Amino acid sequence: MLPPLVATAATALVAIGLVTAVAWLWLDLEQRQERRRRHWLEAGARLGLRDAGPGALAGEVDGVFIEATVTMEDTGRAVRTISRVSAGANLPGDVQLAAEGLLSNLLGSDIEIGDARFDRAVNVRGHPGAALALLDPVTRALVAKVVHEGWTFREGAWTFHLNARMGAELEPIARQGVALIKAMRRAATVIAPRLVERVRSDPEPGVRLRALEYLVRRHAGARAEAAARSALGDADPRVRFAAARHLGDVPVQIALSARTDLPATLRREVASSLARTPSPSAEAALVTMLADSDQDVAIAAARALGRVATVSAVAALVPLRDRSGPVGAAAREAILAIQARAGSPETGTLALAAAGGGLTLARAASPDPEP
Repeated sequence: MLPPLVATAATALVAIGLVTAVAWLWLDLEQRQERRRRHWLEAGARLGLRDAGPGALAGEVDGVFIEATVTMEDTGRAVRTISRVSAGANLPGDVQLAAEGLLSNLLGSDIEIGDARFDRAVNVRGHPGAALALLDPVTRALVAKVVHEGWTFREGAWTFHLNARMGAELEPIARQGVALIKAMRRAATVIAPRLVERVRSDPEPGVRLRALEYLVRRHAGARAEAAARSALGDADPRVRFAAARHLGDVPVQIALSARTDLPATLRREVASSLARTPSPSAEAALVTMLADSDQDVAIAAARALGRVATVSAVAALVPLRDRSGPVGAAAREAILAIQARAGSPETGTLALAAAGGGLTLARAASPDPEP
């Protein structure tokens, strides 16, 4: 046991040490904060920003308005320092861009641009046409990089958010904001011409497809027609089909119908679309598609034949009519629909007759010869 006097002295020394350490840490923090504040002001001066009030700088940098602020926010449990840099311009306010996250995925509010890598990285909200027009390949690459560094785009401005006092990093961050605004200024033109450009030259087929679909849906007219005609020769079959469907181009659709290597979903769409532009060649293509290895494709082909086929297609449907399940049902419905359209066939032509509750092929009876 230490004597009481010695114990008291030791306790006092520990207390003095703790106070000294706390004071030193506080002083060091204050000095570091002061250095950061000085570096922040110096960076602002190099950029040409002026004092805009306590903790605020503002001004134009290479023709882009930049505003930088440092504020204290009380979260209820602690007070924290927040730094923000905003780069503003006359850009569309109906598009929002931010880093992709779990919450945005769960809410399902994300606009898919058609560029898989970009869509995984960036959450896009707002006007689909404006987003497609703004996000050209160069801008997409830049945006995908910066949103994960802390940038977001809302109400026509890019904003960088930092949970700390900003110092010398103000200058590179502000210049990054300038680059973002300039990139988007180049893209911020009238929507329709930019979408035509996306259809014709974007390296991502998904983007070309979405741009064409948007043009056809919202900007029907000369621009949509021109974009669709250019897309008839697209390297991607999905884009070619979208163009051919819009233009009613049967040869392109028939060529796609013969591609068994295409996804079944696309082959089904081709079968359904061929029913909108009936012709002997389209009918022949649909008859071929009845033998598709995918049941849903065969069903789509049978239904399409039921809508537009002539009596000559019945011979291909008859082998399917006795099958159980949806393929047989689709074939029977198609035969009935063709029969209804055929009415009373002329003498000697292929006719349909009901027999024993089923459907069979028969030839119309020849009229009695004249006596």
